[in-house]
Amino acid sequence: MVDGADIRFSHISIERPPGTITEIVQDDQGFLWFGTALGLVRYDGYQFRVFVHDPADPNSLSGVNVAALIKDRAGDLWIGSEQQLDRYSPASGKFGHFLSDSQQACESGVVRDITQDREGIIWVATDNGLKRLDPTKSTVNCYQHRHYDDLSIGSNLVKSMLESQDGTFWVATVEGLDRFDRKTGRVTRRVTLRGPSGALLKLEGNKISLIEDHAGILWITIPGNQGCGLTSFDPRTGIQGAYSFGAPDAIFSILDDQNDILWFGDGQQGIIKFDQDRKTATRYRNNPNDLNSVSSGGIYTLMQDREHRIWVGTIEGSVDRFDPRPPAFRTYRHEPGNANSLSIEGVSSVLQDSRGILWLGGAGGLDRFDRKAGKVTRFIPKDISRQSAFGVVSSIAEDHEGYLWFGNSGNGLARFDPRTGGLKFYRHDLDNPTSLSNDNVGSLFVDRTGTLWVGASDALNRFEPETEQFQKFSSTPRESFQYGAIAEDGKGILWLA
Repeated sequence: MVDGADIRFSHISIERPPGTITEIVQDDQGFLWFGTALGLVRYDGYQFRVFVHDPADPNSLSGVNVAALIKDRAGDLWIGSEQQLDRYSPASGKFGHFLSDSQQACESGVVRDITQDREGIIWVATDNGLKRLDPTKSTVNCYQHRHYDDLSIGSNLVKSMLESQDGTFWVATVEGLDRFDRKTGRVTRRVTLRGPSGALLKLEGNKISLIEDHAGILWITIPGNQGCGLTSFDPRTGIQGAYSFGAPDAIFSILDDQNDILWFGDGQQGIIKFDQDRKTATRYRNNPNDLNSVSSGGIYTLMQDREHRIWVGTIEGSVDRFDPRPPAFRTYRHEPGNANSLSIEGVSSVLQDSRGILWLGGAGGLDRFDRKAGKVTRFIPKDISRQSAFGVVSSIAEDHEGYLWFGNSGNGLARFDPRTGGLKFYRHDLDNPTSLSNDNVGSLFVDRTGTLWVGASDALNRFEPETEQFQKFSSTPRESFQYGAIAEDGKGILWLA
């Protein structure tokens, strides 16, 4: 597991945070709908509209705390709040109410999840069994656990449901997974979930996510301290896998994106990107020093929209959005407390040497960046204080012999031998007319002949390697300026800026 910084999160500002964002869906018009602890919220890209329960309005939302939310094939929304189930019609702007005691033969239970199968039937997971609703007839059937019936569902505490790609219907209860025959209402296969040590896993949380990935593998979040945060199950082979991404495991949501990458919403430690092919995991945490990091560590729900952007709902009630595709630009910066970040505050010079290593100079010294390994090394010379060796590294060059040269604003010129680690300084000496003209070095350049040119604040210096002396080319006082850049044209003429 490594920490990632290659994703830029956009933060969607909600004027009055509505509590935990429990679910996110996109309707046929492209509007986003957020299920929250305080009602239902619609976002049109510019403004938010909140729908709440109004006792005086029979067409309003039935409950307050929205725990489940889906869009059906007709474009209507189905909302589960407490023990209520509503259908919202965007065309009429009204809520229809279902699961009343008069509509069903069993008592109501807290709604945990909603899904629609390929036949258009709405299935509702509740704390009092599994409900089947036919929207065309408004009829409700109940399926409950019977201790005397081995073919009934494993528990009345139903957490989630899923219709797989091959048409199999899976029901997740607190006791595990049931393969459910919708025609007979009977369980045809019961799967007990087990952790890394073989211990029985219970699905006891209020929110359990159950998905099927592109390969037909089922993934289920495991709540509580049970030794893992996720488990996978292959219905074809019966093989299970248990996954932990560092204690405490508190994964609430799973998303399988269009590139077969799995994303996990961790209730305490941000978002995890899991590449199954490479078997690599990257965690994206909230970083108070990075405005482009995820806004919260407590992630409750994830959703991918029709433009493949991923939306993030947090426990604190904030909403983020990011593009999972590799960015055109990746930003590397200094992050206090992160040893893998740049050590310098501002980058003023960059060089790729003959070995492909990037050298980055700035205030406070030098960093060495291996792009292949993605590793930053803070360059500290042998037997010398880093801060005293380098003030602000303003320029970097590599000569034909493989030496690296570092120009410093105030500390002169340094030559580094990557083969031996040796470092040598060249500074201005008032008593030596062949020394560097000034310790304020602004630019370095190695021409086609291998000659090193040093632009200081008062003169252009040419380094003579045989004698280690400097020849100076001074401008008139009226033309005096800092040499910030040096270039060579096709005729071998140097141009100074």
